[in-house]
This record gives sequence, C-alpha cells and structure tokens, in this order.
Amino acid sequence: SLYVNGINVGPASLSPTTDVADWVGGDGSGLGKVGGGATAGSLSYTNFGGDVALMRHYNGALLNTNEVRISYESTTTGAQAATVGWDAAYYDGDGTWEVGTYDSSYANAGSMVFTGTGSVQSGNTNFKGIKQWVNAPAMNLTGTGGASIETVLGAAFTQQDATIETVFRPGDFTGRHALFEVGGSGDGVVLQIDGSTLSLIFQELNAGGTGNVLQYDADLSLIGDADEFFHIVGVMDVGNPNSLSGLYVNGVLIGSAGSLDTVNDWAGGNGGSIGQKNSSSAGGNVSYDAFTGDIATFRLYDKALTQADVNTAFGTVPEPSSLALLGLGGLMLARRRR
Repeated sequence: SLYVNGINVGPASLSPTTDVADWVGGDGSGLGKVGGGATAGSLSYTNFGGDVALMRHYNGALLNTNEVRISYESTTTGAQAATVGWDAAYYDGDGTWEVGTYDSSYANAGSMVFTGTGSVQSGNTNFKGIKQWVNAPAMNLTGTGGASIETVLGAAFTQQDATIETVFRPGDFTGRHALFEVGGSGDGVVLQIDGSTLSLIFQELNAGGTGNVLQYDADLSLIGDADEFFHIVGVMDVGNPNSLSGLYVNGVLIGSAGSLDTVNDWAGGNGGSIGQKNSSSAGGNVSYDAFTGDIATFRLYDKALTQADVNTAFGTVPEPSSLALLGLGGLMLARRRR
C-alpha cells in the first residue's frame, strides 16, 4: 500500500499477481537520482530538484495503518504521539468514529470508538491543513471492557497526568455545549463552550462536595469568529510541583496553575462523550444544548504536554491563514478554585 500524510491512498496492484521473490536484485540504488544502470519499468528519470527531509527503510517490517499514522504524527512532525486519537480524515460517516492512532502498550486502546450521530464534511478552512471535519457529533465512547476511559484503558490512565487536544469550530456563539465530557459530578472533566466562553473544568470532589476544582475560561470571540476553527489543548497535571495545568488556544497559554496534587482520579467510572454530555458532568452537572458545530480532530495523551509540545502540535495543524493573538493574555480569564 501507499500512504500519504498518514492516509492509505490505495492498495498495491500486482502484475502478474504472484509473490515477489526479490524486489531489488543486484543493481545499485539512489536517492533523488537513478542508482545503477536500469530502473523498474525501464523508465528514464532526471535528477530530483526538490528536497528530501527524511528517508527510512524497514527491514522485513510491514507497518500497519496505526504504526504509519503514529510515524507521521510523531516522528516526522516532532509532535508527541497521542495515546488515542481521532481524525475526521479517517471517518467514513458510518456513525462510528474509529480511533485513528493509539498506543499499543494499552491493550484495549485500539478498541476505543465514539458511536452516535454526525456527518463528515469537507472544504477549505482557516487552517490550511484542516480539510475535513465531523459536523454535529453527538457520540458516546465505547470499547473493550466498558464505556469509560477508565474501564477501557485501565484505572491507572485516569490517575495520572493527561492532555486533551482538539480542533473544533463552534458554528455560532449561542447556547452551552459539551465538546468532551467524561466522569461525573464528583470526579470528572468537561471541555465546554457557553456562548463564546470556552472552559476546561478538571475536578475531583469527595462525598462532602469539597475537594479540588480547576477551571480555565477563554472568550473565543476575542480570538476569532464562530465560523473559524480553533486549536485547543487542555493540560491536566497531577502531583508534579514542577509542572502546570493549563488551557491553550491556538498555541497560546491562556492560564495555568500548579498541579492538583491531591487528585487521585480525574474521570471515575462514568462514560465519556464527544459533542454531548454522557451522564452527569463536572462543573455542577449542568444541562447542554445539542452541538451543531464541527470537530476535526480529538486526541488524548497520557502525559502533561509542555509549552514546547503544544507549540509543535499547533504547528502541525498546520498554520492558520491569519492570527490575531498579540496581547491575548490580558483578554482571557483563568481561575483556580479550591
């Protein structure tokens, strides 16, 4: 098969359709030019006048689709590899948003899917690399072992640092919508937009209703229009005094605070959802309107991404056609509640 930017563009055709016993022979090889005297298909070539940044050969290793996507997203771009990731480019519109990339060290990571409603659409956007998205997603998480991140990936996953990354378009700045929700009104995380205010709420509460709540807010109307895509990263740090939790919009840190060192579980055993609330939610268990906007990518990491990691992730979107982020820090609100 041939992959371009992590996407399989079609299986190979063999003529004749028999096993290939030797795909090199004893001839020479070349990079950007013909090496040796002849070429496959007996074609003639001029020397390549472009640029080659990376060339690898794997001896006897047939990379599967997941491995190719991880190589594309992490090695060639320098970005951190996601534990699990979904991209609209891999969505076929069948109501099941399959995981696009995953860390195979988590036994059931490849089984995680979001099932529900949503339609894949395509076109040009303010981000040059975003050409496809899922419109009006309302999907619940499922996978081997259950319907929550904790049951699918294991309890340890929700008891450590984590990062949420998504590229989404509000469509309008009206109503209150859950972009991602997992856990419940005690242990839980919700990324929501209320009017034009984007909020990341990360909390753990005990039976008495007290505990740790971390919330960051950003007024997206001060950054762009509702019909534009935004790159969002929410970092949830647990127990490391040298790291920060925080919310990034288009690569800019909106606000941060030290880690919540008493948080032992940020999700609980409740289900997770994209584009809607699954059951009860963090931040007061409020009600949400149906989300009619678009989500192009969604990723989870089992680590707290740094500013440098976020900068790289934002750079691989790739860049928006225009940015107006100067002075952003004075326009945003971040708050920490204990």
